[in-house]
Amino acid sequence: MALLMPSINAHDRLIRAMVRIQREHAFFSYILMNFKVTAEASPYMPTAGVSKAGDFMYNEEFIKSLDNAELIGLLVHEVMHIAKGDFFRQGNREHDVWGIASDCIINYILKQEGFTLPKNGYLPDHNGHIVIAGKDYCVAGKSTEQFYDELFKNHNKIRLTINGGEGKEKNGNGDQGGNGSDGGRGENDSPEGNCGCNGYDPKKNKSHGGFDVHIQCGESSSQNAQSESKWKKVVIEAATSARSRGTMPGCMESTVDKLLNPIIDWRTRVMKFITNEIPVDYTNRLPSRAFYATGVWSPRVLRENLEVFISVDYSGSTMGDRPFFLTETAAILNSYEQVKGRLLFWDAELHEENDFAITRENRNSLLDLKVKGCNGGTIMSCYADYCEKKGYKCRLHIILTDGEIETNPKLPSGNIIFVLTARGTDSIVKNYGAVCRITDIE
Repeated sequence: MALLMPSINAHDRLIRAMVRIQREHAFFSYILMNFKVTAEASPYMPTAGVSKAGDFMYNEEFIKSLDNAELIGLLVHEVMHIAKGDFFRQGNREHDVWGIASDCIINYILKQEGFTLPKNGYLPDHNGHIVIAGKDYCVAGKSTEQFYDELFKNHNKIRLTINGGEGKEKNGNGDQGGNGSDGGRGENDSPEGNCGCNGYDPKKNKSHGGFDVHIQCGESSSQNAQSESKWKKVVIEAATSARSRGTMPGCMESTVDKLLNPIIDWRTRVMKFITNEIPVDYTNRLPSRAFYATGVWSPRVLRENLEVFISVDYSGSTMGDRPFFLTETAAILNSYEQVKGRLLFWDAELHEENDFAITRENRNSLLDLKVKGCNGGTIMSCYADYCEKKGYKCRLHIILTDGEIETNPKLPSGNIIFVLTARGTDSIVKNYGAVCRITDIE
C-alpha cells in the first residue's frame, strides 16, 4: 500500500526554492537572503510581490500552483526589481505602466539567462517582441525608462486592458500576457488596512496584469532614501560575492557598474559647470553692507554675466528629444540671473535666422521659435564656422545631437557638453567633450 505524502505548504516550498537558488545563483541568493519572507501567506495578495523595503508577500494557492522552476523564476524576478532599483527609478511615472515596462524588461533578461517564469505574465519572445493592448512592441536593447516612454503613448488603452475592459492580451509566445479581470482581486476582495507590510494597503496594490504585484508602501522621503542606500550596498556586496565564486550573471554587470560608477545626469553636469564658472570679482568702491555696524568695510562680490550657447542638431533623429531638451534648458537658465545665452539650430548649415538670443521674455517659449532653412544632413563644423564668423566666444556649449557627425569636426572655442539623444552614438563626440545622454538619470 503506497504511503500518502503530506502536501507541502507555500512557505516550505519558498524555503526549498531559496536553498536551490543559494546553490546555483550566488548573486540572486545574496539579495534574496535580505528579503523578509513571512511564514504566513497573505489572504489579500492575489499572487506574490515584494516592496521596496524587501517585504515578500504571497498567496498560498498561487505559490502552490507553480512548479519548481517557475517558483525559482518568480523569486529571481522579485530580486531583479530590487537589484535594478525599479522602485527608486519610477519617480512620478504612472505606476501600472511603469510596472508593465519593468516586468517586460526583467522577464526578457531572465529568459535570455535561461530561467523559467510563471505563465501568466508579460513574457516577450526570444527576439524581445510582445503584444500589449493590441500593439506589438520590442524590448530588446531598451532600458525600462525607454520602454515606459513607448508604452505611455498607449496608456489609456493599456489601462482598459488591465481592468479587464478588453480581455487578456497574448504575448510573443502565444501565452496570456496579463491577468485581465483577475488583476482586480487585490482591490475588490480585500478590506483596507495594514496587511503585514509596513504601510501596505491592498486597495492600492492590485495586479497590473503580470504574475506579481509591485507593492506600494507608505514610506517617507527619508525612509525611501534609506531603503535605496541599503539595497545599493546589498547589490554591490552580492556582486562581490558572486564574482569571487565566478558566478556573476552577465545580465547584471552593467547595473552593478552603474552603482560603482554612477551616471551624472546631464542637467546636473550643466548646473555644476555654470555654478563653478560664473565669473566672480570683488570691489571696494561699493563695500558690502554686511559689516557696516562693526565699522569694518569689506569688499563687495561682483558676479559677472556668463554666456552659454545652446546648440541643437536639427536633423530628423533629434526631433523626439528636442522639446524635452529645450524645456529643461529653459528651466536651468531661469535658475541663474547671471547667465545669458544663445540658441542656435543647425544641420548641414547654420543660417543667421536660426540664431536666437535667449532673453527673459522668450526663455520660457523656446519651443515656439520658428526654425527655417534646415534641409537635413549633419555637419557640426558649420556651427564652429558660424561662431567664428560672428566673433562669438563663450565658456560653455551645450550641444544636443544624435552623434552622427563628421569624423574630424571643427570645434567652437570653449567647453563642450554633448547631450546625446536616446538612441544616439558617442563613437565620435566622446573624443571632443563631456558626453551625457538625455535619458541618463542620477
